[in-house]
Amino acid sequence: MRSNPERVHVEPKDGQVTILHGDIKVYHFPGTNYQLNSVDSVIQLVKWKGSKDNTVIFYDENQIQVILDDSLMDRPQDKAIYGFEYTQAFSEWTDIFGNPLNQKQFVDFLKRRPWEESHIIEPLLAQVQNLKLMTEIIGDYSYDDHNNLTFMFKTKDGEKMTKLPTVITLDMIILNESTFNQQVEFELELKKPKAENEKPMFIVTCPKLKRYVKEAVEHEVSKMKKELDGYLIMAGHMGR
Repeated sequence: MRSNPERVHVEPKDGQVTILHGDIKVYHFPGTNYQLNSVDSVIQLVKWKGSKDNTVIFYDENQIQVILDDSLMDRPQDKAIYGFEYTQAFSEWTDIFGNPLNQKQFVDFLKRRPWEESHIIEPLLAQVQNLKLMTEIIGDYSYDDHNNLTFMFKTKDGEKMTKLPTVITLDMIILNESTFNQQVEFELELKKPKAENEKPMFIVTCPKLKRYVKEAVEHEVSKMKKELDGYLIMAGHMGR
């Protein structure tokens, strides 16, 4: 709310003229900025609030921006933005990328994986839990024909051997509310203890992360173009 310049009202009565004056209170609409969480939300909002003549949509590898009516000149325009959001499951993986985890931390992480990952995760979880009894790793790591990490370790009951996969492959949907399923490869590294009382550390990375995200974004943009056929959709972003 802000005041416009003074308002003057002239009121004639009984041969006299009364001049009244005061301020007019005018509401200036600030425009609505929609913060969206999926491409489906972008599509629904544009179909509901936009028009093929006046709606402009920009996209790049990071986000989608929408001007719902670019014909408006007398007030700020309604806009929307969606910054390609990860699913909860994929976000949980990205949170541990490159961070060394001790055995308990890694076990806890694997235990909390959703059921759709369980057929891959459960064998790995059992192998990692088996290392709880380890008192010392014997010798260097070696790799078998399937690129599994193989090593011997000591327990109070003697020596044992175990294998850990160096690559974990999961079918995952990366972007929120998407239906695009990808085979995502995570690499697992085991850092050997430097001292006798130390436990190994686990490090998960995703070297192909940029490729997976790029493919997921391209799929969502393609879906948006198909659903919003006839709307102006351009590669780029809004200027400041």
